[in-house]
Amino acid sequence: MARAEPCIVGIGQTEYAFRGQLAHRGALSLALEAVKNAAADAGLPIDAIDGFASFSDDPLDGGVLAFELGLPELRYSAMAWGGGGANAMGALVLAADAVRSGSANYVVVFRAIIMDETKRFGKSLSGPAFSGKRTTSDPFSMVQFSMPFGLLSPAQTYALSARRHMALYGTTTEHFGHVAVAMRRHAARNPIALRRTPITLDDHAASPFIADPIRRLDCCQENDGACAYLVTTAERARDLRRPTVRVLNAVMGGMPRWPSDPASQNMRTADFATGGQAPLARRLFGEAGVKPDDVDVALLFDNFTPQIVMSLEDLGFCKPGEGGPFIVDQGISWDRGKLPINTHGGLHSEAYVHMNHVLEGIRQIRGTSTAQVANCEIALVAGTPGRSPTSLALLAR
Repeated sequence: MARAEPCIVGIGQTEYAFRGQLAHRGALSLALEAVKNAAADAGLPIDAIDGFASFSDDPLDGGVLAFELGLPELRYSAMAWGGGGANAMGALVLAADAVRSGSANYVVVFRAIIMDETKRFGKSLSGPAFSGKRTTSDPFSMVQFSMPFGLLSPAQTYALSARRHMALYGTTTEHFGHVAVAMRRHAARNPIALRRTPITLDDHAASPFIADPIRRLDCCQENDGACAYLVTTAERARDLRRPTVRVLNAVMGGMPRWPSDPASQNMRTADFATGGQAPLARRLFGEAGVKPDDVDVALLFDNFTPQIVMSLEDLGFCKPGEGGPFIVDQGISWDRGKLPINTHGGLHSEAYVHMNHVLEGIRQIRGTSTAQVANCEIALVAGTPGRSPTSLALLAR
């Protein structure tokens, strides 16, 4: 029997708002709205949904959503490990496997974030989880070995690998500035983006350092919102409203202890000046039977702009050390770049909801993006670099 081909048939989201502005609604309300919107987009009755998947310790689970939605049966509920948005495509792996195997018919992948004072991704990495006891629930618990030396936030941790990349290859902060300018240029076309005012390289250079070489305009946002998308088989998708977006391949994994654990031995190797995604990228492309040159648009996790430089190298779009020049010489803009990147504005300028990159990849394949790439047939979507496990996916027309 031929294997069922997984595809995405509906997308949904809530409004996006700056940190804490949607706290009065709560994560559950946001998630339910996004799920309902995804089902409506696909033209699927809510009670046909029978599975849920999410990632990285989302505060909700499938059982809660199924109850609140009044579903007649929940056949599948799963969550992929990995910090932040690292395993966003890991949730897609789970959903695709569920519909491919027949464990469920219609699986919704969702993410809901409320960044109030009890959950701030940008705040100092402190509190009970960092008291010195190793926990299984917090991927940052090994920072007990680095906090005494001043590594107190994600920006400081990522600044180390960025500085190492600069030392090895001559990468400059201006290279990072080109990323920030492009993200804001894309967001200016996107009515749901939170930061739409264009910026220049001079604006970037005048932006204060958060953790040298990372400036304020190199950092993603902190905000509230939810996203969801609906996964089923190509056969079932024929009866639904939207053109299908094929899941060409989705993979998760990584390099053990790569340096989300700052005490990692990889800090002493060339791998430290990377996003740690090269082995996963080789598997992604090899299994799909395509090459980096076949990708029409890339949605790369831009928690900090230096990670875009490293991701380009890890994913095979250029050689190690060539990420900065690639951005400047080849271009990453939607209308004049060799490889358009984050055409919605990314986490940097649209919103930081971890999974909104997936929704933009789907819009590009559908032809409905606000910064539409001509004849877009293949989109690559990446989870957080510098974390393990992380994840990658290829979406296709």
